[in-house]
Amino acid sequence: MIVGDTIANDLLDEGEQWAHTWVDQASVSESTNHYVVIQGQALLAGSETKSWSAELSDAGVFTKVEAAGDIGYSLTSTAVLNTYNDEGLLTGAMGRTEIHSVERVKTLKWVDGYVDGDTDKDKVKDADEDWKSEWVDQANLTEVVNTYGDPGPSGGGQERVRHLGREV
Repeated sequence: MIVGDTIANDLLDEGEQWAHTWVDQASVSESTNHYVVIQGQALLAGSETKSWSAELSDAGVFTKVEAAGDIGYSLTSTAVLNTYNDEGLLTGAMGRTEIHSVERVKTLKWVDGYVDGDTDKDKVKDADEDWKSEWVDQANLTEVVNTYGDPGPSGGGQERVRHLGREV
C-alpha cells in the first residue's frame, strides 16, 4: 500500500499527496589494476572494476545481489586498456562499461489494447472507472565504449597489453 493513495489504485490521482521515504542503497565494488614496466616505469596497462547492488545487514555486513533475476539486481562492469609505445608514452586507450539491472516498476495493466478498467474503451480515465495496474520487472542493459588515440596494433605497446589476456 502506498501511503497517501487514498483510493488504493496505485495511481497518483488528483488531490492525492503521496509520502516518500529515503532508503540507503548499498553496493559492493572490486577493482583490479594491471601494470606493465617500460624503461623502468610502471604504467597502468588496464583496470577492471565491478560493482554490485548489495543488501546491508543490521550487523553492517554487505551481501552482493548476484542473481540476475532478483529485484534490485545491478552489476556495473568497467574495463580500461591502455597502450604505450616503446618509450612509455601513452598511444591509445579504450574503455568499456556495461550496466545490467532489474527494477520492479508499476505500470497500467493492458488487455487487448486497452487499460484494464477502461470500460468505454476510449483510453481516457473517467471518474467512474477503476483502472488496474500491476508490478512488472524491468530489465535494463546499457553499454558504453570509448576509444581514444590509436589503441590498435599500430598504436605500439600492443604486446605488453596482450600478455594480460585481453585484446584492445
